[in-house]
Amino acid sequence: MRTPVIPLFLFSDFITQFGAGVLLTSTNWYVLDMTGSNTLVALVSAANTVSGLVVSLFGGMLVDRYRAQNVALASHIIRTILVVIPLLLLIAFGFRIEFMVLLVLNNGIGWNLYYPSSKALIQAITNRRNVTRVNSAAEVSMQIGLFASGAVAGLLYRYWGFILIMVVSAVMFLAGILSTIMLVALLKGGAQAVPARNEGIVAGMRGGIAYLWHNMVITGLCIVLYTPFVIGNVNQTLLPGFVQTGLHADSIAFGAIQSLWGVGACLAGLTVNLIGRRIAAERMLIASIAALIVFGLALFLWQSLPVTGVLTFISGYADAVIRITLYSRLMGLIPSAYFGRTLSLMNAISLILQTLLSQVAGVMMDVVSVASGYALICAASVITLLVFLRTRSAMTEAAEPAKATYPSTR
Repeated sequence: MRTPVIPLFLFSDFITQFGAGVLLTSTNWYVLDMTGSNTLVALVSAANTVSGLVVSLFGGMLVDRYRAQNVALASHIIRTILVVIPLLLLIAFGFRIEFMVLLVLNNGIGWNLYYPSSKALIQAITNRRNVTRVNSAAEVSMQIGLFASGAVAGLLYRYWGFILIMVVSAVMFLAGILSTIMLVALLKGGAQAVPARNEGIVAGMRGGIAYLWHNMVITGLCIVLYTPFVIGNVNQTLLPGFVQTGLHADSIAFGAIQSLWGVGACLAGLTVNLIGRRIAAERMLIASIAALIVFGLALFLWQSLPVTGVLTFISGYADAVIRITLYSRLMGLIPSAYFGRTLSLMNAISLILQTLLSQVAGVMMDVVSVASGYALICAASVITLLVFLRTRSAMTEAAEPAKATYPSTR
């Protein structure tokens, strides 16, 4: 693969994740500021995850049937539209909760098209020797763009307001469209093998389900892989109210805490490849899941700004280690014809859990205590550890793609 392709992909990934990050960080805070209700914050989060769930039901098939770079381009166009329309509505009519629901669809729909397509694209433009290195670079790009943008969002929100954040986000997505068009031109159709187009969506999804059913080790690893997404979404719901009410801090502190998650994840992206040469992947994963357990338990028990900051940094590191390690392993296991739909099916399950747990967490914050939702994070992490302990013995056996079973989709 020609060298400009990977840097251009990483640049496009960075600017679009930055655009998503400033918006994602500030949206929940804005809703809480305007309504004072954690339940409504959870409702907006639910709109994000439910729309993502719907897209996940067919998004993976789009990635498997069409070139990943084209699906990524379509996702950026959708995200731009779904920022510009709510922006114009807010300017014209002022705050309404339905406008915020429309706004978060840009992430629910756009991100759930972009994420599997970006991973399929990495699989296509890398080889097994450098896949971990490229995944690490992609993780750094994503975290700098997505979570480290929290500090920028906090400052923009406090001094210039939410409207400017929406404008910045729209500009970033437009830049993502232009850079992805350049990427499509560079690839010229050579990077992504396209499966047979006569396979219908229903048949394709059946094939994906059959593939997961016949490869339970991969299914178990996917469950562990998607736990950070569940925890991250629940934390996004909890954090505004936790910072504002529990820690008595402002939007700048909120953005700084979000940034610490990103800093930890970036550090993981820079170091996990080196650490992986000295420590077995299984041990790294167990330690990372244990860190997430401590994160949920400690914030449930203590409401301290320094403790929250330190644990957020550690959890960001652990979160990224899980994703980088398992994505690299799964890219060597799952054939390209099943890659998109496998991730999308597991993502759909993840989104169902995100929706349910975020709603429960929001209600718990309003009814029980501001920190009570972190008990859910702790419990989810414990369950994940148990799942991994059941599957880790098979990780070595599953190291070769030939071991996997590829069912017929006919």
